[in-house]
Amino acid sequence: MQIVVNGEPKSFPSQTLLTDYLSELGLQDKKAIAVALNGEVVAREHYESIELGDGDILEIVKAIGGG
Repeated sequence: MQIVVNGEPKSFPSQTLLTDYLSELGLQDKKAIAVALNGEVVAREHYESIELGDGDILEIVKAIGGG
């Protein structure tokens, strides 16, 4: 299946959970990221129950501290 992640098309196996994909990216710290799926912000507590589907558009933003 094809999903667009931060503007880039990506191929995924079917039945990929959002939390599994975030783990693959090394983004296990849910407090440091924000995720939008198809234009809607996803609450952190729902990451484990969301299955990505063909044609989904995923935006992932990572917080970076500094000063």
